[in-house]
Amino acid sequence: MNIENQAELYDTGEWHLTVYFSCRRGMAFLRNIAEPTAPVRMLLDATWNAEGTALLREIEKAVYEHPAILDDYSADIIVATPDTLWVPAALCDDEDALESCYTSVRPDANPADIMTETDDDVAALTTGTPGLRSFLARTFPGARVQSRAMVMLRRFRNYPGGGKRVYLHIEDSEAVITAFDHRRLIASATHPAPSTADACYALLLTMEAFALPADTTEVFVSGEAGIRREITEILRRHINYVMHTVLPSGADSGAIPLCALLASMKEGNGNHFKS
Repeated sequence: MNIENQAELYDTGEWHLTVYFSCRRGMAFLRNIAEPTAPVRMLLDATWNAEGTALLREIEKAVYEHPAILDDYSADIIVATPDTLWVPAALCDDEDALESCYTSVRPDANPADIMTETDDDVAALTTGTPGLRSFLARTFPGARVQSRAMVMLRRFRNYPGGGKRVYLHIEDSEAVITAFDHRRLIASATHPAPSTADACYALLLTMEAFALPADTTEVFVSGEAGIRREITEILRRHINYVMHTVLPSGADSGAIPLCALLASMKEGNGNHFKS
């Protein structure tokens, strides 16, 4: 590829940036705005195992070691940490009430770190890691920042069939579970899942805790194809309706985290975190 083509390839007006951060990995890639089905261009793909201030250091290091991420792209930033707390959206009119709700569950949290986003009747409160909110605001001004939990909710809550259903997504040894009764959010949580047995246990425990009957509740499973098939086979021994989640092409490869893929394809759009 010659220099002219490279310059055209990374024209900030032609490419959209998606950045993903979790406790286990960081990723950044570009998707062509005019041809969204074209292959993405990877700018960053790093792994780590960190929490707290150590996680913020890993994120800062990854960003600054890959300066192409800092170009003036339109951008979605996905924060995929298990600290999201759901509250009624009506509380968003009272910042003190929001802070009180979050710190009652996570007393060590700094209210200045709390990021808030809404979808109709629910609001998600997330910190990710101490200092992350201010870092993102400085480093990616104007970017839309979303939590993984909210991206999943926006994707799945308007399922045409409605009814009681649970979505189980397996990624980076975690089970991301989202449950609905029609459009009403019942549960949203992330559980450690180093094995398929752990993922199945997390799902069955959620169904028991929220009284979701195994004979009528629909369960949708997504993740890397091999793991997804194994989990589906196990769950079908206990639950009547277990099926693979219908997702965009390439979502089952595991190469790109699902919430980042959905956001990059505009599947996860909605209100962004309040700055």
